[in-house]
Amino acid sequence: MMKSENLIASGGFIVIVSLAFPWIHIPYGSISGWNSEGAILLAAIAYPVSASYYLINGVHRIWGFISIGAGFLITLTFLVSTISESGAAPASGLFIAVFGLAVITWGISKDNQSVKSSSAD
Repeated sequence: MMKSENLIASGGFIVIVSLAFPWIHIPYGSISGWNSEGAILLAAIAYPVSASYYLINGVHRIWGFISIGAGFLITLTFLVSTISESGAAPASGLFIAVFGLAVITWGISKDNQSVKSSSAD
């Protein structure tokens, strides 16, 4: 496996694990990512994570950045909606998910498709 594939897989794992952490703090508890519609991020990371393993040429940079950009927009929207509600505050899981998306973005930018396609021949 190439370094970029490892970065993308690690970032995907971080995003999935972040869903188990609290995403919203409320006065008498917290809500995890699974219970607060954070699982929508799985759709955003599906293309880069699966393409890094199953496609011969790897992740197409433009489509990968569009997919991860959608993930960043989802988390930003979630953050703004959480802050705007009274008594609710963003929790650690949301920020861990943003870190995982950043790792995936780094993996996509490090992906050298010409090396992958020449080594597959």
